[in-house]
Amino acid sequence: MINIAFYCSDIRVLAGTERSSLTVANELSKLDNFKVFIISNQGEKNESKMTINSNIEVYNLRFVNRGLQYFSNILKINKFVKKNKIDVFVSVEMISVFFTLPALMINRNVKYIAWEHFNYTTNLGVRLRNWCRAAAAKFADGIVVLTQKDVQLWESNLKISGIICNINNPSPFDISENLYDNDSMHIIAIGRLVEQKGFDRLIDIWGEMNLRKLIPTGWKLQIIGSGPDQELLFSQAEKYKLGNLIEFISNTDSIKSYYEKASFLAMTSRFEGLPMTLIEAQSYGLPIIAYDCLTGPAEVISDKSGILIKDNDCEEFIEGLIALMGDLYLRQQMGKQAKIEAERFSPDQIREKWRKFILELHNNNF
Repeated sequence: MINIAFYCSDIRVLAGTERSSLTVANELSKLDNFKVFIISNQGEKNESKMTINSNIEVYNLRFVNRGLQYFSNILKINKFVKKNKIDVFVSVEMISVFFTLPALMINRNVKYIAWEHFNYTTNLGVRLRNWCRAAAAKFADGIVVLTQKDVQLWESNLKISGIICNINNPSPFDISENLYDNDSMHIIAIGRLVEQKGFDRLIDIWGEMNLRKLIPTGWKLQIIGSGPDQELLFSQAEKYKLGNLIEFISNTDSIKSYYEKASFLAMTSRFEGLPMTLIEAQSYGLPIIAYDCLTGPAEVISDKSGILIKDNDCEEFIEGLIALMGDLYLRQQMGKQAKIEAERFSPDQIREKWRKFILELHNNNF
């Protein structure tokens, strides 16, 4: 039996990082030779917005003040690890290395995995993330990144002592059995309304198409999400006089229905880790058009399931939109291929990659 612990920031939150982490934990807990624990800074098991399997034990650190509680939490984590005889410890998201690595350095019998959820070039304005990456490269037994491109970025920028592995995040949705909606004229774009996601770039494209009368009658762009850039994006849409050609939809628990009723998905992010919306869209058999930003889209989309556009090439993106809107057969074929490609991200396939990686580390005495 291998005892494995996942350290998460807050299991009450259900953003992409938390959802992926809990999915992997749930999947591994289905295996007979794994006992799974979750250590959370905040949140009891029954407070999680995602169901956590009954055989997983959750330990709530009640970690509120990072300054005053920092050292006491290091001791709490170490005590938990010893008490439960943890064999493998997974620190979810690189910032968490700052809190977990000191606790694990006290007990080096435990295999330590640092799980990266952003691309290597991005620190989101937090310089501590750079330090955590360097510390993980030096001290972690294993590093998990989301894309093969990130493996290359890590290896070319840091000297890695342990093993680095690319494991994609799993799709939270089963592959849909619904038929493609041939009548849909909705283009969806999903994500938090922040600069990273590049919705301003998408509105510029849609607005330019409107000015040049390139949008076929009946088509609408739906931007689904909430965030601090909301008012700016509203104003931008008004400037272009988009009116009924665009619809803003706040965060919703009914996101499934938007995937089911969409024609295809558009993404104009400035950067990504591994964009879950692309994986989710493929699960629902949607074609995708996306900028080839760093990192993620190029490792999800093939030329048979979507259209990958040179980053920030507005004219090429317009051409791609026109091609998709004007060709139902193309959309149907890409949608069929999308479901085939989505199999790569099924929870059972991702579980198998984690299982092999954990066994490799557990059996390795370096």
